[in-house]
Amino acid sequence: MKLVLIDDEQLALDYLQRLVKKLDNLEIIGAFSDAETAKAFILQNNVDAIFLDINLSGENGIEIAEQIAEKKPQVPIVFVTAYDEYAIRAFEVNAIDYILKPIQLDRLKMTIERIYNTVKPMHVKVENKPLKVNLFGNLSFEIHDGKKIMQWRTKKVLELFLYLIHKRNELVEKSTLVELLWPDMEYKRAFHQLYTAIYHIRKKLVKYNSYFELNSVADGYVLKTANIIVDVEHWEQQLSKLPPVCVNNIHLYEEVMELYKAPLLEYYNYVWLESRKQYFERIWVKTAFEIAETYVESSILPDAKRWYLKICQFSPLEDEAHYALMRIYAEENDSINVHQQYITLRNLLKEELDLLPNQKITNWYHNWAKKI
Repeated sequence: MKLVLIDDEQLALDYLQRLVKKLDNLEIIGAFSDAETAKAFILQNNVDAIFLDINLSGENGIEIAEQIAEKKPQVPIVFVTAYDEYAIRAFEVNAIDYILKPIQLDRLKMTIERIYNTVKPMHVKVENKPLKVNLFGNLSFEIHDGKKIMQWRTKKVLELFLYLIHKRNELVEKSTLVELLWPDMEYKRAFHQLYTAIYHIRKKLVKYNSYFELNSVADGYVLKTANIIVDVEHWEQQLSKLPPVCVNNIHLYEEVMELYKAPLLEYYNYVWLESRKQYFERIWVKTAFEIAETYVESSILPDAKRWYLKICQFSPLEDEAHYALMRIYAEENDSINVHQQYITLRNLLKEELDLLPNQKITNWYHNWAKKI
């Protein structure tokens, strides 16, 4: 295994070289105290792994690693440092790429073993097979070999990736990301966290390099994508291609609506995501009402009830769905369910909004109740 070592403290660099030379099948092809010289060497030569001090004088080790990873994402980088506590938390204790000074030989052996176990064929060429990015419910990738749930180092790394997916093929400024993800953190430290997160995203995307390219541009990043299908957007496109709903094509609407498995990133409450969630939810509710109303107009009441009940379950405060169910139950002479639906709506509105059903619904219900 060909290694490059980078540390601006010459004594520390010499010590690491001595340790490495005690292990078999390792070759030091470069040892540098200057990060820029090391970076140029790495980009011009075949390197299997890099040992990099995170706290270089005048340099940010994470930023250097990020620049290397952009050009050579397949090369594992091990951070060697006595850096302060927050950096350690950023990598997690069991990460394969973080080793603390003073380095012990047994710990170095463990790191080398982890590198051997982690390095796999990196370039998976599957350009002819689109990658499906699933955002209904939870994030996962899906290709010819099945669905893969992505595991992320930290919640912040995951949120950063999701935001870049949201803004894919657009320039996102670093300052925007720092303010979004680490608004209460000291600025220099927040940028350090950003560089760390970008580094881990690049490592995660290596095996999907046919689909994703995360580039540093000016003062920000661009996540370029190719040949991917984002499920929520595909769902919206499929709906938009359908002609106006009628009894003859309603089955096509139902088939597409079945693709909506769960709300967009259901378990993630990001502020920046909320408007996007509401956008897709409004489309679902609007379409569901159109389907239900078409069934009513065609006097197919069981299917109309089925869709109004779906709406009530999906968006419990949609009072028009409750009202439609009350009228259908009344037409079927099902007084028990009319009462129950009104009570359900009244309780929901009281509990959630401290309101009563609107005047139209209240008047209808009381007029109906007088007749039975």
